Amino acid sequence: RTTGHNFNQGPSNCAEFCRKDHLLFVDGEEVARWDLWNECSSNPVYPQGGTWVYDRAGWCPGDIVPDFNHEITQYVTPGEEVTIDYGISDDPYYNGNWVLRGQLISYGDIAHTNDVAITDIIKPTNADIHSRKNPICGRPQIQIINRGSEPIENITLTYGIKNGDGTPCEHTLRRKFWEGDLAFDQTADVYLELFNWYGLNANDPRFFVEITEVNGIADDYTANNYMESEFTLPPQYPDEFTLQFNTNNAAYENNFTLRNDRGHVFYATKSAESDGNLDNNETYEVDFEDLEPGCYTFQFQDS
Repeated sequence: RTTGHNFNQGPSNCAEFCRKDHLLFVDGEEVARWDLWNECSSNPVYPQGGTWVYDRAGWCPGDIVPDFNHEITQYVTPGEEVTIDYGISDDPYYNGNWVLRGQLISYGDIAHTNDVAITDIIKPTNADIHSRKNPICGRPQIQIINRGSEPIENITLTYGIKNGDGTPCEHTLRRKFWEGDLAFDQTADVYLELFNWYGLNANDPRFFVEITEVNGIADDYTANNYMESEFTLPPQYPDEFTLQFNTNNAAYENNFTLRNDRGHVFYATKSAESDGNLDNNETYEVDFEDLEPGCYTFQFQDS
C-alpha cells in the first residue's frame, strides 16, 4: 500500500498529484510494475469540501487505500536469502514523500485444487463503499478470487433476487458462464447478465449469487461460494418529465447522457467547445417525453 503526499510547484506535482510507475525487484530483477493512480471522482465519501474530486497517487480523501499483491514464490528458494527492493520511476521535481506499508506473507501448500471464492457484491448493494455505483436496475457486478492451486478457466454462477420468505424469485433467476485465466490469488470483476427487475418487493429486496461449478466440476471448498446483499431499488418516474439544471462558470467542462440498461443513448448534451450550446451561469430545461418503461442511467460529467 503506497500513497503520495505533498508536492512542489513543478510541472509534475510529486508526490500527491503525481502519476508514476511503481516497481518491485527480487535480487535485482524486476518482477512487477504497476501504475499508482486513483480516480477520486467516484469516492464513496461525498460530498466533501476542497479538492477531493482530484485524482491522486494511491489514495483519495476518506477512501480505502488499495492493496497491490504480488506473488513472488517463483523468484525465491526456501532456506536461501533474498533481497526485495521497491522502486518508483524517477522525477526531477520530487518534493513530496511516499508512504509505504508492505507485508511479506509466507504460506505452505495451497489447501485446494479448484477453489473460487466470491469476495464482494459491488452492485446491487447498500454497502457504503459502493454507494456511488448504486442503486441499479441493470447488470449486477461481483468480485471473485482464485484460492486454489489450479488456474481458473471458467466458472458457472447462479444468481437472482430472493422473495420475502427467502426463496428465489423465479422470474429473476439467471445462470452465467464466465471464462478467463485466473491464477492463484488473482481477482476478477465479473459482470452478470440482465434479469427481470420488475415485480420485486421494494421493502426488503435481497440479491444472491452462488458458484455452482469451477472448471466444469464441483468446487473443492463450497463455504466461500455464496453471498447475498441487501439493496435499494431505484426510484420510479413517469414517462414524461423535465430536467432542470444550472451551469457554473465553466460550462464547457460539463455534459450529461441518459442511457437505457442496454447502453442506448436517448439524450446527450453536445460539447460547448465545438458548438457553444451550453453557456456559463444559465438555467436549462430538457423535456423527456414518451420514454419506454425500463431502467435508465443519468450520468453528469465534469471534465
